[in-house]
Amino acid sequence: MTSYFEWLGAGVYRVDARSGAMDGKRFAIQELLYGSDGDNLYLRVDFGPGAVAELEGMEAHLTIQASADQALASFVVLAFRDGVAKPSEVRLAKGNDPAAAEFAFRKILEARVALAALGVGRGQSLRLQLSLWKQGLPVDATPQEGWLEISTAEPTDWPL
Repeated sequence: MTSYFEWLGAGVYRVDARSGAMDGKRFAIQELLYGSDGDNLYLRVDFGPGAVAELEGMEAHLTIQASADQALASFVVLAFRDGVAKPSEVRLAKGNDPAAAEFAFRKILEARVALAALGVGRGQSLRLQLSLWKQGLPVDATPQEGWLEISTAEPTDWPL
């Protein structure tokens, strides 16, 4: 994260931690920020207090679908090892160009994925799910059910 202003206009999905209070569930993912410049999808994952230390040995599974053609699905697995997150599997809907996706992790996880590689055109919408896995079992998911719908239109493209 370079500055406070970098993600200021982003969409935000905040996890409602109250939903797991009765069963003692702790959520590793605190919030997901997202945005697009018309060419790329940008994601930022903020983790809850103490969760970064627990990520060691986990995997993040990111599934992205083009809303217009849900047969176009992309899937990325990031492995958290030795304090870094490295892609262990990348299957993009329109080829697997290594330059089409970038990931960075320290205290937060940031991603950039080219919309063309996802099969999503400028101004089209997409949907995504992000989940954390440990030893082959799901630990956390955002959203908890269903998909997060995201528009890739820039504000200048919004209908008035």
